[in-house]
Amino acid sequence: MRARLVDLTPEAELDLYRLYDWLFERSPKAATRLVDTFERVFENLATASDRGRDLGEGLRELIVPFGERSYVVRYETTASQVLVARVWHGLEQR
Repeated sequence: MRARLVDLTPEAELDLYRLYDWLFERSPKAATRLVDTFERVFENLATASDRGRDLGEGLRELIVPFGERSYVVRYETTASQVLVARVWHGLEQR
């Protein structure tokens, strides 16, 4: 499969900063692992964007395991792009 460009909406960027800041206050080491995890996830989405659950209308949702919990990445795809719309912790109310 041809690699797609992965972009984040401003909201998704803010989500990642918020999640990182929250985790960094509790465990800087875990916050670093979180950054590494999302870098791998976004690299993988570039070539395997169909991994996530199909929500219809071009939206997909990927569960990202992290320790005992998980994060959720909601994104949409086009022929040339993966656009990450939002990212949140699995325990957050959405």
